[in-house]
Amino acid sequence: MGQITDAKIDAWQQASGISEATESRAKTLEDMSQAAFELIKIVELERSGIRDGDGHWYGSDPLHATVRKITELQDFLEQREWAVSNGHMTEVEANAVKFTEIQF
Repeated sequence: MGQITDAKIDAWQQASGISEATESRAKTLEDMSQAAFELIKIVELERSGIRDGDGHWYGSDPLHATVRKITELQDFLEQREWAVSNGHMTEVEANAVKFTEIQF
């Protein structure tokens, strides 16, 4: 965007108390976005009946695993936000906490 538009958006965000997600919160939200995109691709394979080429999934069910990952990322985000808002940790401490990739 242009500099004037960026400045107006920045001023409005500051006046409204809105700030972009940073550090671990931004990373968690990006991970959720990627998992949601993966979920959309898996759902399309489910709808088409393609799956593993013969209409069945082999090994772990990727649909269940991806939904589980999104849920766990959301839980992590909520716990982080709760801890900061209730004074159990500072924003700096919360940014040091990382979501450990869950192995499915």
